[in-house]
Amino acid sequence: MSCWLCIYSSHECCSWCGPCKVLDPVLREEVTKLEDKVDLARVDVDKVTELALTYDVSSIPHVISFVDGMKKSQFVGSVSQDEVAKFLKKLL
Repeated sequence: MSCWLCIYSSHECCSWCGPCKVLDPVLREEVTKLEDKVDLARVDVDKVTELALTYDVSSIPHVISFVDGMKKSQFVGSVSQDEVAKFLKKLL
């Protein structure tokens, strides 16, 4: 089983996204705790607009999980560390 977590944001190029800045370290920390069971990919919506349109990304941050190539769940906006942990545990 392969688990992917994609965060659609423009965190690296757009300093205006406050929620992206808040969520990014939380996601990294929680993914690290899972010891390589989940891969984290970040997609810049300003550069890959076609992919963002495919998954109806209209607000950022927008986090989508994929298990074995299929979309499983998602959330939009910055959420608490506990909520991120629960979201990730549902993938496994």
